[in-house]
Amino acid sequence: IDLIRAIMMASDNLVCRLIAKSLLEQFIPNMSAIEGHTRIDVEAYKTYTRQLDRALLERDRDAVQAIFKGISELNRTSILTAMESARHSLALKSIERSQINEAVSS
Repeated sequence: IDLIRAIMMASDNLVCRLIAKSLLEQFIPNMSAIEGHTRIDVEAYKTYTRQLDRALLERDRDAVQAIFKGISELNRTSILTAMESARHSLALKSIERSQINEAVSS
């Protein structure tokens, strides 16, 4: 969520801002499961946003495509890392509950 807000704030391009706003509205309901586990490289996204603004102004299709690939890879890495962190956290909670249940049963 912070990432999409950062893109909206960093971009001078109306199209990029509209895309980011649309993504924000779509992702908020689905991100609660990994909330608190995400580590977003906001500076990297800001850099991509500035590059994207420039590429769109210059109508450089190849650059736009490369930038979106970079953003996609950052997204994938961030989500996978957050999911792994959430899984690990859930596993630890499960172990703790089992230990508590065993202690209570004894």
